[in-house]
Amino acid sequence: MDNARPVIFLDHAPALGGAEHSLLLLLRFLDRARWSPHLACAGGPLAERAGELDVPSYSIIPSQRLRGAPLHALGWLAGARRIARLAAQVGAAILVANTVRTAFYGALAARMARIPFVWHMRDFWLSETQPRHAWTDRLLKQALCASARRVIANSAATAQHLPCGRKVTVVHNGIDSSAFDPALDPAPFRSQHGIPLDAPVVG
Repeated sequence: MDNARPVIFLDHAPALGGAEHSLLLLLRFLDRARWSPHLACAGGPLAERAGELDVPSYSIIPSQRLRGAPLHALGWLAGARRIARLAAQVGAAILVANTVRTAFYGALAARMARIPFVWHMRDFWLSETQPRHAWTDRLLKQALCASARRVIANSAATAQHLPCGRKVTVVHNGIDSSAFDPALDPAPFRSQHGIPLDAPVVG
């Protein structure tokens, strides 16, 4: 651990979604000889699960959306400053944004702290649904791409929606293969749930 480089992961979600489960799996299997992970988040279940993995968490990222341009700008600046201070405190070598919202905080915080910023993009658009104005989505993506040292896309389809050029690398979500054991006898499960032995099961 002495030579491990501190890295701060950023996530705003108050509940555990797909991005958070993927992040927890990454934290679980991250090479601790090379990297010392920290988590800046909104607290809640994600922080609790990170604690079970011996990953220190810091509840410094708001989960709620900011409304109104002046409030949004002030909140964005304050959030970025908190992350930059944390980066200085732990001696972070890199910031990794796990969600779109934290990418905006992380891009500015990394510039303040003068460390590399990595954006992990898991969606086609910056908004939760297809934007009404495609040009605004693309313009903001270009700004994030310009700020990032590297951009990780969770699929080739996601990468195609990013105007980041050679900065983009496709890294598919990992799985814990130990959770899937074809040698396990399915009979007890089927019996417990009243499923016939010859009935197909999906899921």
